[in-house]
Amino acid sequence: MGAGVGFSMNLDPARGRADSGVLEFDLAELVQDVTPALQEAGIGFAVFVDEIQDLEPSTLTALLAVQHQASQQGWPFFVFGAGLPSIPAVLAEARSYAERQFEYRSIGRLGEADATAALVDPARTSGAEFTAEALELLVHASGGYPYFVQEFGHQAWQVAPGPTTITGDDARLARDAGTDALDAGFFRARWERATKAEQRVMRAMAVDADAPSQLTALVDRLDKRKPSDLSVARRDLIAKGLIYASARGELAFTVPHMASYITRRHSDD
Repeated sequence: MGAGVGFSMNLDPARGRADSGVLEFDLAELVQDVTPALQEAGIGFAVFVDEIQDLEPSTLTALLAVQHQASQQGWPFFVFGAGLPSIPAVLAEARSYAERQFEYRSIGRLGEADATAALVDPARTSGAEFTAEALELLVHASGGYPYFVQEFGHQAWQVAPGPTTITGDDARLARDAGTDALDAGFFRARWERATKAEQRVMRAMAVDADAPSQLTALVDRLDKRKPSDLSVARRDLIAKGLIYASARGELAFTVPHMASYITRRHSDD
């Protein structure tokens, strides 16, 4: 194992600095005050946020404001965020300059080789293996989405009688069990975050399966007069991380197979 890196500072608190109770002001003063020590040590102050689109609004705006100030003042302060494709819109809504403040990198679904390895390698460490048919079924069912690979792999491990081989029949049972588990938890939680009006928009999008939906097509399906009639539902669904603007005039679900879930469970609502 490589050696770790440690850093510590002994500072006496200064009254009237970073103690106002307003996070945006206090965080800026904190970063400003520790910057000389950070620069002397040649290190930075970084904040890593997973699912940043769900961060509490006041905390998000404070981080964005301080990051903006840091870039202007040369402070070694950096924010790294990960989450859904709706992140750029969420950040821009919080602070108009946020879209110019970050470098965005899209991390897509796993390719077939990587999804296969994610199933095969952990099983191999326990002395088990998948047949080619089983791998094909599970990789296809997962759509390359990492959490789905994990869910279907878990179900395959649970249903296979063992001791060493997971077969195509095992994979079919795992696909069904995994789909039921995702429907009951992962997908249902997202569906129930939407209002009735927003759910109608999502049902209209489900017609296009996993492909993006054209706004003009959604207008027709929902008997609206023009795309602007969908603006409120569109904005709120994006803010909730359920859909995103995949291109100009298009909307898409943020997670794969959401359309299939809606078709299975809610097409007749």
